[in-house]
Amino acid sequence: MAKFLAQCTDSAGEWRDDDGSVNITAASYELSDGSTSDYNIVGFRFENVTVPQSATIRRAFIEVYGTNHTTNNGKNIEVSGEDADDSAAFTTTTNDVSNRTKTTARHDGGDFDVED
Repeated sequence: MAKFLAQCTDSAGEWRDDDGSVNITAASYELSDGSTSDYNIVGFRFENVTVPQSATIRRAFIEVYGTNHTTNNGKNIEVSGEDADDSAAFTTTTNDVSNRTKTTARHDGGDFDVED
């Protein structure tokens, strides 16, 4: 099964080094500036994905394409899901991405395939 983002409110970028402002209309989002103190949170929402109760997801992946990743090279990127049955569309409300409840399962970076 392949799913794609259907509308602009299916992706959002939240800038944590600023005031938690959220952008839902950008053509692209910066994951990190490569420093240890400034980071961003990017959210993606996929609609109409039905997962039966108690199902085990054995494999899932997301492809993200970058234009410049020489400072971070894919390290220190955390990937987690939102713990919700039907995730709401993103809004410009301050901290809308980071205030969502995360799943306990997550991937804490370090072994992503990043190609130049």
